[in-house]
Amino acid sequence: MYRPQRLPAVFLVNSRGNKMSIRKIPFLLLVIACFSFWASTKNSPGAIAPMRAWASDSPSPGDLQKIQSEFAGTWAIQEKGEPTEKDRKGATGEGTEVWRTEKGGMPFVEEYHCKFPAEEAHDTAYFWWDSNTKQTRGLWCADFNGEGCSNFFVRRDGESWVLDGEFVNRGERLAWHEVFSKKGADAFLQTLDMGKPDSTLKHESTIHGTRIKK
Repeated sequence: MYRPQRLPAVFLVNSRGNKMSIRKIPFLLLVIACFSFWASTKNSPGAIAPMRAWASDSPSPGDLQKIQSEFAGTWAIQEKGEPTEKDRKGATGEGTEVWRTEKGGMPFVEEYHCKFPAEEAHDTAYFWWDSNTKQTRGLWCADFNGEGCSNFFVRRDGESWVLDGEFVNRGERLAWHEVFSKKGADAFLQTLDMGKPDSTLKHESTIHGTRIKK
């Protein structure tokens, strides 16, 4: 996951003017968020429907294992945002994505960090297999996410991995669609589209990742 280029940079600065970085979310927060989401959908068939619509053709715990095998490690990234009114050329940055598994095998964690000319961006995503819904699910946390952390859904599309979710920015709910496509064992292409829910999403930025070998 990474910071959409059109989000105001103010969300990355605290009240004292110091840049903020996402802290590692305690595992208890992850458990609470997962339980809250389960409780909200347990008695609401309509709320669970989007998960079925986004599911892979034949989702299985092997999906998460495949994501782990393909992405575990440290990646050097180069990010290019789409042009905006403030930046006609589009913001560019460099950084890392670290993908790792917590002790016990779950969750699988992605930690994103990228330096741009005017700021630094951080966020964290968690992936796990939900045996109740039979789907790989996720939780995305960032200091510019108005909810702090928000759920997303994961599905396989051929050889690519597709992530879909929503979050709140300054009181406005936005949908995002992210695609990870492997380019051999040691490279990937990551794209982000974003916009209002139930609308045509617009392309926001592209990341090229290269594995850093030990």
